[in-house]
Formats: sequence, C-alpha cells, structure tokens
Amino acid sequence: MSQFDDLPEDLRDIAARLSAARVNASPLELDELRRRVHGRAGRAARSPQRGGFARVLRMNVVAAMLTVGLVLSSGVGIVFACTALGGNGPSNPAWPVTLQNASWCQYHHSWEGQWSWKTKHSTVYVTVDWDCKHLTGTITCNGKPIQWQWAGQGTNDVDKTSVSTSGPSNSTWLKVTVDGTVGTANFSYLH
Repeated sequence: MSQFDDLPEDLRDIAARLSAARVNASPLELDELRRRVHGRAGRAARSPQRGGFARVLRMNVVAAMLTVGLVLSSGVGIVFACTALGGNGPSNPAWPVTLQNASWCQYHHSWEGQWSWKTKHSTVYVTVDWDCKHLTGTITCNGKPIQWQWAGQGTNDVDKTSVSTSGPSNSTWLKVTVDGTVGTANFSYLH
C-alpha cells in the first residue's frame, strides 16, 4: 500500500517521482536554519530601540512631504495658487477659470438670492439669478428713479418702478439707489 493510493491513477506516478526527488534537510541544516530565523527575529525586535527617534522623525518628514505634494497636485493646490495670484475667485482677472466651462458649472450650480430694504417712500426688492452662464438682476420698487451698478461697471439710471438687468459674470455685488437710499446686494454664487 502506497501513500498515494487516494490519487487518480495518472497522478500516482508523478507524485512518486516528485516525492523521490524531494530534498530532505539534515538535522545540521535544520539547526542552522533555526539559528538564522531566531537571529533575524532578535534583530527585528531590537531595531525600534536603536535609532527610534530618528526613524520616527524621518517617517514624519516623508509623510509631510507626500501630503504637501498630494495637496499641491490636487484641486486644493489650484485654489491656493489662484488665491496667491491675488484674488478670491472669478472677480479677479488672474482667475484662470472660464465661467461658461461645463466642468466648472457641474460643481457651481445655478443660484438665486433675494434682498429688500426700506427707502424714504418705498421698499426696494432685488433678486439676483445666476444660471452658471448669465447673471441677471431684477429690481422692483414704488419709488423712481432707480439707479444701479454692478461690481466693475458704471452706473445706470431708469425712470421706472421695475428693471431687469444683466451683469458681468464675475460680479459679486449689485448696488441700488432709490429715493436717495443706497442698498447693496452682496453675493457670491461661486461658493
């Protein structure tokens, strides 16, 4: 009876040849192998004590360098760079993003803001809409005339009680004057 009897007939011959060709270590070789394994295990256990502070410091420096590299190569680095150029978004001419860019619009969706304030004789209502391409303002009040100014543009006048106007896509405020009262709609549809 052979130790390979439970194998299929065609594999018994192969198993017997592999078993005969197997190298068996002598007791002296096994002792040498055991001594080397114990030596390596002992050195590994002692190594954190030797040079431990330097190793931890080196690992922290490497981790910090990798973190800085990752931050600067990601979108956060782009925001840092644009801010360093002297601006806080598309209102700065150095800002490299085109506001009509579809990928930019994917993360900065349409937006609407509403403001109101009292004047001497009426109440002013201002609505600003941003659809990722166009900035539109609607001004309504009982007093006349209405004077308005978008950030970065000149002043406009109209002798009506309601006006709809388009502003530059990089504006961050709309100033309205009615009955000598000035009100400003500050907004940031970019965040």
